[in-house]
Amino acid sequence: MDERLAGLGLESVSLDQPKSLDRPAGEFAAALVNRRLLRVRPLGKWLVLEFEPPGPNLLINPGMGMDILDLDVQPPKAPQFLFRFQDGRGFSLRFWWFGYLRLAQPGEEGRTAGDLGPAPLGPEFTPQYLAGLLERKERTALKSVLLDQKLLAGIGNVYAQDICFEIRAHPRTRIRDLSQEQRAGLFGAIEKTLAAAVKRGINSFESDFLGRRGEWDHESFLVGYRTGLPCPACGTAIQKIRTGATASYVCPRCQPEK
Repeated sequence: MDERLAGLGLESVSLDQPKSLDRPAGEFAAALVNRRLLRVRPLGKWLVLEFEPPGPNLLINPGMGMDILDLDVQPPKAPQFLFRFQDGRGFSLRFWWFGYLRLAQPGEEGRTAGDLGPAPLGPEFTPQYLAGLLERKERTALKSVLLDQKLLAGIGNVYAQDICFEIRAHPRTRIRDLSQEQRAGLFGAIEKTLAAAVKRGINSFESDFLGRRGEWDHESFLVGYRTGLPCPACGTAIQKIRTGATASYVCPRCQPEK
């Protein structure tokens, strides 16, 4: 998006899903139209579209997933949102289930998105930061820490599964009950799992901004979404369990619950 749209002026906005907005559609559109897109960048699970002259920037949260497509590549099919730039270029957006669009003043994007913590692959996420986080959250379950966007911005339920498996920890294990070896390995497990996801790119159930379909599916995970299949380490059948409001996937032998 940044490569194809940065530098263009936004000429029109169609907003047909008002429940996803944080203000009336007319007011939302008026804050963006006739301004130039400076760049597109990630912020945890959000996309940030920065505009000039000074004014609010656009934040997009995909919720449970979204189709966001370049208009030059694929005509929109019943889009909920349509953004047209100069020369007719732009993008369409449709949320699969629920998602959000927000406006935020420059410098306030993180607060608007929910006081986000550092991105796990960003420069602010360091072994020192993680060590301090574990000390503060010693009574909290490991998976709950991984999913808390105010602590780490960007890890979702999909990737938390393999992070837990990488250090052989049950997702319900409290931080205080992790071994020193598990604590020491957590930083590398987070970076390894997410870097591999970035390298794989979009999955086979989705398409990217240029309409290209991904090639990988759930078989690419170690234990996530592999119920009944053998553990890659010991061969034990992977189990699906409930952990609070989410499902988790564990090897009962490699990740015993303490």
